Amino acid sequence: MPMTIAVNARFLGQEVSGVQRYGREVLRELPGVSGSLIALWGGGGGRVRARGREIVGPSRRYQQDRVLLSLCNWGPVLRQARSVVVMHDLLPVEQPWSYSSRYRFAVRAQLEAFKRGKTEVVTVSERSRRRLVEALGRDVSLAPCGVRRPDPRDVGESGVADGFALFVGAHDPRKNVNFVLALRPILQKLGLRLVITTRVNSAAHASGSAAILRGLSDRLVTVIENPSDPRLWALYRDASLLLHPSVAEGFGLPLLEAAVMGTPSVSTPVGAAEEILADPALIAPAVEGVWREAITYCLEHQSRLRSDIGARAAAYSWKNTAASIAGVCARVAKR
Repeated sequence: MPMTIAVNARFLGQEVSGVQRYGREVLRELPGVSGSLIALWGGGGGRVRARGREIVGPSRRYQQDRVLLSLCNWGPVLRQARSVVVMHDLLPVEQPWSYSSRYRFAVRAQLEAFKRGKTEVVTVSERSRRRLVEALGRDVSLAPCGVRRPDPRDVGESGVADGFALFVGAHDPRKNVNFVLALRPILQKLGLRLVITTRVNSAAHASGSAAILRGLSDRLVTVIENPSDPRLWALYRDASLLLHPSVAEGFGLPLLEAAVMGTPSVSTPVGAAEEILADPALIAPAVEGVWREAITYCLEHQSRLRSDIGARAAAYSWKNTAASIAGVCARVAKR
């Protein structure tokens, strides 16, 4: 009889960010790679009610012949016997000023519960795995993010002349757009203009970056609001490099999306930068002088870096992600 995986469906009603996208992509691939029956639990009923069900978990009787799978950071803390939870990062612990006191308390409470319980914890990058192993005092499995490679026919036109550095996600304060803006004189000397994408209607965008960015479009900076998927893939393809100076990341999907299109990045040491980028010289702390050297290095070694990073990106797919999670679920099902 095939295993039944009961997926915590609360994320299906949430605004789609990188975490929710992970959940949706894994859910899409899971039936094909696991051979399992897929059930949904925990969604609907309003935000507070859904969160309460998520904390408690389904009844013990429901869990007897099912593995509970929570893909988006939160899972049952009271009923953990056959539970798998993907915790993408520990940012509320490492960057507490970005989160409310209530949210930080909930994260710490879940960590304490998982220390004592039987939940199998999974994460998305080696960096996050090291942090979680330290916090939990036990092993943590790895299921990195994947990417859905676009058909070349679905990649549009970037609408930007050659010779630009790309920055994706200015609506999110953690992406560190202010640092990128400070790099404009460096980019100008290197013959690069700056292209910034931002998502205007996201909750994170309420930080006020919209008004700032709208006033920046000039001969050195192009701001593109809500680019379509075909245009975003074209921007990745046509860019000389991606700038990724994030303060913190669980994974950092733009790094992988750029790599799929053969475009190298310069990144801070966050998320999966160490796994994805083909050269440690491309990973640097957010210091302008250091980034000047890293960007110059990237431009001088374009041919090799594009070849190397494309080969690394080939190992990532949502099918592989789902297969890794299915393996963890199969292990838990034997308890």
